[in-house]
Amino acid sequence: MNVDFKERLWFRIPIDSTAVEKEKLKEALKSGQITTSVELLEWLLQETDEVATGFYDLKNTGADVEMTPEQNNGESTIEFYDDNGKLIYQNGKTG
Repeated sequence: MNVDFKERLWFRIPIDSTAVEKEKLKEALKSGQITTSVELLEWLLQETDEVATGFYDLKNTGADVEMTPEQNNGESTIEFYDDNGKLIYQNGKTG
């Protein structure tokens, strides 16, 4: 699975689909519990021992600034894909 975030730029965070329940992650994204890449990584730390290596230092880069669809001309700033590349959730329209 992959979750893409557009903050100042797009971040793709690969997630082991056997370590995380797809519906639980989708609900956390839809509810607004997760709105940035750092929030996703913190959520993953709480839910599982599996964390995308090399990404946790995003917290120190200042890159984790939430961008809303309104700030992106109505286009999505969060996109969640399954292992086959099928879009599961987006928070705006596609470009």
